[in-house]
Amino acid sequence: MALAESLRAPSLIIAILFTALGCKTTGKGQALAINESPASATGPDLCLAVRGNGELIWGHFGGIARILETEGLIKGIAGGSSASISSFLYESIMTNPELRRGCTAGDCTDAEVGQRAAFLIKSIYYWLQISGSTDEGAALAHVWTLKNRLGDFDVSQLSAENIELVKTGLRSLYELLASATVRELVNKEFLSFVFDEALLKDGTKNGIANLRFRASEAKKSIQQFGTFDASSPAIFVRPGIIDFRAVGRLIGNIGDFYAGYAPGTRRLWQPLFQECTKIALEKQPWEFDGSECKARFDSLVAAYMNSRSAISLHRVDEAIGRHLPVAVTTATLVHGLDRFEFTKADYYGQRPMVLNLTADDFRFGYAGPSPWFAQISAGVKGMVDLRSQKYLYLGEMAWGDMLAISPAEPGLSNAQPFKAASDYVSFGGWSDLSPVNILAAGQCQKIIYLTRQGPDSKFAQAIAGQLGFSKLLDALFSTEDSASSLSIALKRADLVYCTNWDAQEGFSLPAIQKLMQNTYSESRMWRQDRADAPVGCH
Repeated sequence: MALAESLRAPSLIIAILFTALGCKTTGKGQALAINESPASATGPDLCLAVRGNGELIWGHFGGIARILETEGLIKGIAGGSSASISSFLYESIMTNPELRRGCTAGDCTDAEVGQRAAFLIKSIYYWLQISGSTDEGAALAHVWTLKNRLGDFDVSQLSAENIELVKTGLRSLYELLASATVRELVNKEFLSFVFDEALLKDGTKNGIANLRFRASEAKKSIQQFGTFDASSPAIFVRPGIIDFRAVGRLIGNIGDFYAGYAPGTRRLWQPLFQECTKIALEKQPWEFDGSECKARFDSLVAAYMNSRSAISLHRVDEAIGRHLPVAVTTATLVHGLDRFEFTKADYYGQRPMVLNLTADDFRFGYAGPSPWFAQISAGVKGMVDLRSQKYLYLGEMAWGDMLAISPAEPGLSNAQPFKAASDYVSFGGWSDLSPVNILAAGQCQKIIYLTRQGPDSKFAQAIAGQLGFSKLLDALFSTEDSASSLSIALKRADLVYCTNWDAQEGFSLPAIQKLMQNTYSESRMWRQDRADAPVGCH
């Protein structure tokens, strides 16, 4: 059963929650042999830098498919925020050993692999159609339910003059968030923050004041859910509604599917490629809906569902870049943790809150395979732009750990501690939305930048301003200053695949189709001559 045309979900999350929870395992496996390995002396042939774009992540899939079909096989990829998810899914596709097998001459050429990968990127759209009839769609349905329920929730109760109405509102909110249909995705920290039974019974002046404070903050969380609003420093400390570590686990299953890790799917990949690769060329997935290709895809999903319990290796537990050179970024607090803790204490104590942090307290962290990052760390030393000067190698990280923090932008989540580094705190993947320079440092031979028209992200600039970068915004984000990190990245890119995706939206099936169509066939590939390119594309 297909999802309704009116499907809506919060920014970013609708695009990634296609699969239900899976089990956790070790994370060792056979790496796919790509032409250039992470340890290559020269770096990958073709790399893709991807701008994060929130709920418009569907634009990534259309753009990546077009690039694979027209420019060649992508052998390295970098991004942060929602682009970390796209990078995860692309590496998962490239992990599948069947991708290079069964072509006419035996092992497939790069061009043939690229065409197969383009079809698989497009096929992500099918998960929306089949979600209603599989357990894999449960998470997507849960987010849809959560968004709708929060939209229908009467937030006025939380600011009522009558304290009993406030208590009723908090109890109702707790019942909504703790219900079976959404609780898997809800942040337990947020639940305990808004619902404290002892506090509800506390009739003292301080107790009532604390209760009103929490109700007021809960109201703000609901109203700002998925809006990417960085107007208040409270977004860095207020608990978010979504549990991004749980989200990381959920999207890990779709990676398992595309990696071919379910034993029951192995015999079905080659028939799928033979049936679908050619007919999918220069087409959108809905154009061959109802075909034998779609039937084979559905059969593969059914086989995955029936055999996924036998998976002994899960993608989300593997290190970033195990199968492909991948760099994922997140803004990282490396100094001033004690000051940030004081800020949190002031917030919870309802005292005036000052975010006493400066640009010197932050680095722009990147995780990925250590052999490749040895090249990157050496290469970035010769780069003089501010973002490159803020570079920090975070080491090798499991995908699940990074997906818990890079997409967890302020407003969707509070600042998140690193699992393996207790003295570091992540402030989200806004840190590098134009990761061309990091790929150049990694000796990529050709770099394509998938981005959109217009000035750099107002949201990222607002966050940076809150975190002490107010006087450095132009050095990072300016499209007019030729020495800014963004301008240098645009100049370094061999090709800029640029679309006006900010004119689109990604909250309904028709809108998703329009967005994918826009980035696939209506975008322009700006090469060396960019004199007429719009702002943000040159």
